[in-house]
Amino acid sequence: MDKRGLVTVPSREVYSTRLQSAGGKRMPSDMSAGAAELDGSFVNQLTTTVWPKSRMLFAIVSKMSKEGALNEVQRGVLKDLILEQDTRLMNSLAIYEQSGDRDKLYHSMRDIANQAHLNR
Repeated sequence: MDKRGLVTVPSREVYSTRLQSAGGKRMPSDMSAGAAELDGSFVNQLTTTVWPKSRMLFAIVSKMSKEGALNEVQRGVLKDLILEQDTRLMNSLAIYEQSGDRDKLYHSMRDIANQAHLNR
């Protein structure tokens, strides 16, 4: 944050600090081009566009692992692919969100992990 209160990459910590410095009241803020205001819209934007996909995929991989639907190699490969924002995983999640078919999602994710492991 510079002396004018401009932030190039706001984070939850910056948002929280600004709220605390305003006595819990939201402060208007000027942002650099392309960034949303810190009045909550940026935080909401993060939680509705970027983060849920990866968080959802990590949660699915964790659940699959706990249920014994993945071995450790598949789990590791899927985690790497999530970090790489692999389009196959994103497409599988989108199909799952439309159909709600968990078995199809699990099968798709295992296939993606196996293919990726063979290609490494």
